[in-house]
Parts: sequence; C-alpha cells; structure tokens
Amino acid sequence: MLGGGGAGRQQAAERAAGDAPRGAGKRAVRDFYSPSVLDDPYVVEQQLRVVEALELSCRQFGERCSDARKARERVEENRGR
Repeated sequence: MLGGGGAGRQQAAERAAGDAPRGAGKRAVRDFYSPSVLDDPYVVEQQLRVVEALELSCRQFGERCSDARKARERVEENRGR
C-alpha cells in the first residue's frame, strides 16, 4: 500500500457504517442514480432524523417548535405522494 492510506480508508468505512441510520438496511448512503430524491430511503431517513431532533428541541427547550411542525408536515406530505 503506497502512501499508507488503505487502513485509514477501511477504518473510515467501518465508522461510517456504524453511523448508519436506524433501519437503513444494507445501504448507508444515498443512491445517486435514483430518479427521485424524495423516494430514496436514505434521504427519507435523514429527513426523519432532522424532524426528530427539531421535535426534541421543542419538547426540551421550547425552541424551534414552528420549524418542527413544518418539517413534520412536509415529511408526512412527501410520504403521502
């Protein structure tokens, strides 16, 4: 291995796989060839993580509540398409 980068890349890949969203299955990244971003399971999971974080902030600190409501509405709207 020239440059010694092989081990570092393997470790980075393992860390990234450990950070995969819940229920992501085998794929932990966006499918760039997917014709629709909104139908990509990875993108949907990331959107849900953001919504949950906003809702948690609203519950715990009373902050960003309107953003949390709007984000939840948008995610639900996209699911119902």
